[in-house]
Amino acid sequence: MLEKLFVHKTEDTFIQGFRYLFAGGAGFSADLLVLFILTHYFDVYYIFSAMASFTVGITITYIISVKWVFGRRSAYRRRKEFAIFALIGVIGLFITLASMWLLTDMLHIYYLVSKIMATVLVYFWNFLARKKLLFDVRPGDVATDS
Repeated sequence: MLEKLFVHKTEDTFIQGFRYLFAGGAGFSADLLVLFILTHYFDVYYIFSAMASFTVGITITYIISVKWVFGRRSAYRRRKEFAIFALIGVIGLFITLASMWLLTDMLHIYYLVSKIMATVLVYFWNFLARKKLLFDVRPGDVATDS
């Protein structure tokens, strides 16, 4: 069972979702760390810090996702695949920024707590959109294992 969850390539959405928790968790951890460092130590406004930290988190999540989470890939070249992956992430970033602004500036919740709350919502958007648009190989698609 552990090998199925952690080792073998799979098309099982449940297992991919489970693995995506780790991929997203690694990206989120880096994102949160950069957000904190920029905001706390360099006095960068938290919205600008969140935009900068996003690039670190999305890169880590992408690498882990294509190497470990999703068993097959759609018929996109890597640059196009990353562009679509990033576009989905940018939509998620806008959801995050709007949520953080609402929670932090309007409801006066600490910015790191609002980031965590927003991330829960955005996790589902990112996983489902990426699975459907990038890693849901249909008959006739050319898929590559990696």
